[in-house]
Order: sequence, then structure tokens, then C-alpha cells
Amino acid sequence: MNIDTISDITLTERAGGAGTITLGPVPPAYGWWAGANFPVAGMTYVPTLELPDAAREVYEVIRGAQRAAKGRG
Repeated sequence: MNIDTISDITLTERAGGAGTITLGPVPPAYGWWAGANFPVAGMTYVPTLELPDAAREVYEVIRGAQRAAKGRG
């Protein structure tokens, strides 16, 4: 995965600094099947980072690395 080609990087924050960083576009209805413990036919899985704290700080580091990789940082 090249950081400069990831089209969507999103942060969903929760209480206490916890959060989820999603690396790539999220297909429709992804939330219904994302936590499934079995393969779902036709489902495209999206790489995510589940962080217990400091999610915003990690997100900012990733975004900074992406800008630098694209020559804008």
C-alpha cells in the first residue's frame, strides 16, 4: 500500500482519544459486514487501524506522511 495513493483516509473518534482510522474508500453497507468473523462473498475489505488512544495524533502523522510523499509536506 503506497501512502501517496490512498484516496480516502478518515478518522472516527470516540471518547478518551480512541478511534478508528480507515485507509481507503468505504463501500456502501460496509458497516454491516466489517466486523464479521467470516468471509462475505463479494465484500471488499478496507484496511483500518483501531486505536485505544491518541487516534487523532496518529491520523495527523499519517496525513503528514501522505503530504510529504506527494511532495507537499
